[in-house]
Amino acid sequence: MLIRLGVATAAALLLASCGPVSAPVSVLSPDAAESALTAIAELSPDRVRVTAGGTNGLVRQATGGAPADVMVTSDKDAMKAAQEAGIINGEPVTIGRSRLTMVVPEELAGSIRKLKQLESSDYALVLCAEPLPCGRAARRAFDLAGVQPVVDSYQSNSAQVLAAVSEGEADATFVWEVEAHDEPGLIAAKVKGGRMPSTRFQAAALSGTANPEAAERFLQILASEEGQAVLAKHGFRPVG
Repeated sequence: MLIRLGVATAAALLLASCGPVSAPVSVLSPDAAESALTAIAELSPDRVRVTAGGTNGLVRQATGGAPADVMVTSDKDAMKAAQEAGIINGEPVTIGRSRLTMVVPEELAGSIRKLKQLESSDYALVLCAEPLPCGRAARRAFDLAGVQPVVDSYQSNSAQVLAAVSEGEADATFVWEVEAHDEPGLIAAKVKGGRMPSTRFQAAALSGTANPEAAERFLQILASEEGQAVLAKHGFRPVG
């Protein structure tokens, strides 16, 4: 459950807790949330270091004992795997949502109107590999629509598929809305004939944290009105 905190409440909680720690709070972030979490880190009384990567890789790092205090995932299955591995303290907090979207260059705006068009080789389509949350979501969207797309290539992360479209190597890709937010030269395009899956971004303190109080402070900031405003500015949908 998301707990919303006002300015006064958040300040009171921070003042009631122990003072800032000397060591930085280490936050493992999915690539899609890196810019938002880096901005939210400015609201913290503690020093915060954000390390970004693919969600599945972050779970493997944390499970392998990588030193970190907080982990954010872009996929509920990844957070569930972390819980089952016993590396999570308490219950995860849902901090925002995002929906899968098709991304194309601005000059192709309106050219691809239906998912069915991607069954043709007329358009070069690049997707995240299916072990990735965005890859699995894209496959689900096509399966729900009964569409068999012609895929030009699969890439190992969302930054690579966006770069392929941005650099003219591909005409379209599918990523979470927050990943496409404010990408120069690219637009999120709506298509008919399919239903786009959505995902919930969750955050939790890691059981191996050396800074449990600072980790909890960061989780409180994520759930606060100020933290939610930053997430919204970076394209996250409210939890609802």
